[in-house]
Amino acid sequence: DLTPKNILIGEYGDAVDIDWGISKVIDDAETSLNQWEARDDGMTAGGMGVPAYAPPEQIAGKEPDERCDVYSLGGTLHFVLSGSPPFAGGSLEQLLGHVVRGEREPLPPGIPKELAAIVDKAMSLKREDRYATAGELASELRSFQAGGLVLAHRYSALERGRKWIGRRWVVLVVLLALTVTLVAVAGVQHFQQ
Repeated sequence: DLTPKNILIGEYGDAVDIDWGISKVIDDAETSLNQWEARDDGMTAGGMGVPAYAPPEQIAGKEPDERCDVYSLGGTLHFVLSGSPPFAGGSLEQLLGHVVRGEREPLPPGIPKELAAIVDKAMSLKREDRYATAGELASELRSFQAGGLVLAHRYSALERGRKWIGRRWVVLVVLLALTVTLVAVAGVQHFQQ
């Protein structure tokens, strides 16, 4: 049940999931995943978490795996970037329909394309199209933070060039200064002869 309400950020940036109430051992065949119902808060499913952050296969009653958590983390990232859940619906049935069809609320304009691509990959309808692990998702986010390439995003040649320059701008400035100095010295020597 990974949702923004269940994740606390510590003093040093560490994240902690505070709700283990519906955690499940993956091999536990006795747990039924088909028990969605409305609760007092409107959109919490009885014993199944929050449908707006649940992957379509969980809603369909299929066996969960780690990519279900990747999907929920993608939904949480969507919330962090937009301030609203990835799915909305008037009724529980409408909400579940939006989730199963992948009809997400759009991210606001101005969100970096790389972050939008990370959310898209994490929340892919097909679990095999998602990051295989939360670690892979975290690696993509670290790469984005460091100004590196994000594998989920398709870069144009111009974008790749900008990224390359952005990571090496200090070296390029030093090389440019050295080149200008060498040209100036060569020009002075040429005129002195």
